[in-house]
Amino acid sequence: MLQEWIHMVVADRELKVVDAEGFAHLVNGSLNELAAWVAQSEDPQRLKTGQQLIEALLIQHQSRE
Repeated sequence: MLQEWIHMVVADRELKVVDAEGFAHLVNGSLNELAAWVAQSEDPQRLKTGQQLIEALLIQHQSRE
């Protein structure tokens, strides 16, 4: 589902990446690791930090055309 969404937004020129399939794998792996990082913490702020990191990653690849 993630890969389909990434292909869709790349096709709509909303997301600019070198390769949509590769980016989907990058994001999927990153989300898995980030989820583990959040789950292993007792810091209630860590979830919010994780959300901010995901947003930052996607904003950096947002198409500006």
